[in-house]
Amino acid sequence: MNTSLKGASALTLGLVIATGAGIGSANAATNAELEQRIQRLEQMLQETRAQQQADTNIRSAEPDMDKSSKLDQPDEGFRLSDNTTLKVGGYVKFDTVYSTSSDGPVGEKGRNFYIPSTIPVGSDDSYSYTDFNARQTRINLTSLTELGDHKIKGFVEFDFYGTDGSDALSNDFAPRLRHAFMEIDDTWLFGQTWSNFMDLRAFPETLDFFASNEGIVYARQPQVRYTNHDWTPGELSFSLENPYTSLGAGEDVSLVDGDDDPLSEDESGLPEATVSYTQSTGFGHLSLGGLVHEVSADNLENTNSVIEDDSALGYGVRLSGTVNLGGSGDKIGFSGTYGDGLGRYLGLGVIDEGYVDNSGDIETIPYVGGYAFLRHYWSPKWRSNFVVGTLHVDNDDAQTPVPLDNPNNDVTKKVNSVHANLLWNPLEPITLGIEYAYAEREVESGADGEINRVQASAKYAF
Repeated sequence: MNTSLKGASALTLGLVIATGAGIGSANAATNAELEQRIQRLEQMLQETRAQQQADTNIRSAEPDMDKSSKLDQPDEGFRLSDNTTLKVGGYVKFDTVYSTSSDGPVGEKGRNFYIPSTIPVGSDDSYSYTDFNARQTRINLTSLTELGDHKIKGFVEFDFYGTDGSDALSNDFAPRLRHAFMEIDDTWLFGQTWSNFMDLRAFPETLDFFASNEGIVYARQPQVRYTNHDWTPGELSFSLENPYTSLGAGEDVSLVDGDDDPLSEDESGLPEATVSYTQSTGFGHLSLGGLVHEVSADNLENTNSVIEDDSALGYGVRLSGTVNLGGSGDKIGFSGTYGDGLGRYLGLGVIDEGYVDNSGDIETIPYVGGYAFLRHYWSPKWRSNFVVGTLHVDNDDAQTPVPLDNPNNDVTKKVNSVHANLLWNPLEPITLGIEYAYAEREVESGADGEINRVQASAKYAF
């Protein structure tokens, strides 16, 4: 039992004794009234215990949250010197996934976790798969150095979604760098981590590595960030982040690089700029984010005509938040995003930022997406999450292949998904669970496809 729970128990016991003493001295309460008061105090203690357990489960359940903030006290972890400590964290996670697809085969990456672009469409053949993996397992190191009034944090984390191994041999998978950043006085951040355009506090809890990502703002990239934690009275942050552009092409356009090699990705000469404001409230939180970036074709050539405008403005806005439902840990959350030329920030790259039309101009692609979730605790050790997500893309008639209803047009038009799970914490660091997921994708030709998935997982957080 942790210190805060012991304190709550002692406080409740003290209240019971004080209440009994007061009643005895005043001789003003009946036995029935005394029993009612004691029952109410016991109920308060049970609610406190439930909230403590809920908080513990929440901290251990968020698979993609930055855990470095847990190292707040210098006596935690291994002491490397008089002013520096190091803490090892992470978790071991085993997943078994059974998937079916209605309209074609799904590659291994699309079976390990939900990726909208891997949902096959336009085929009459169905497929089924069973996969076992432990690739989401991750290890992180957090350092904390205190120099007078200054605090410096460092955080490095790896998982095992790097180079693919072989099922036929030893299922060896290479580590992959997820986070590597330093933070000074909780204000300046330098390195690779979640985009400032994201709202981690509004993320749902799922066994799937990327639940409902057609509606979730998601990017992890190098950046420089400034955060003011006391800005009237919420939290305001700005960042400059790594640029990236993915472009499609019009019917008569072929994009190549300077060596005449086919290419549709470019890096802008300007960083991507974000702003985010988050306000904590008595019922949860609200967050508003914005992003602007250059949709660039500076380093691309059109083999059929000159690219007249080699850049355009892309932007996006996000509104998200959570609402707490009582003190047991129940919560609803939501996020909505509109983008024009926003591209990869929704759907894990299922949409390009724009395309080069037959006149050589860059045209951006607008879309709107979002999700909502409900988390409910059946008891302190049992909880469920229900998540729905959606994405709608406003594609242009000039995108290839034209027209949009061309039978060969596989440009994504819309994506929807649903996730529902049941999770159990038999012991505080262990989470066992089962989850069902359904997702469907429709392309501009009118063809569509769907996947169904059942996933069972076991996780030990340390």
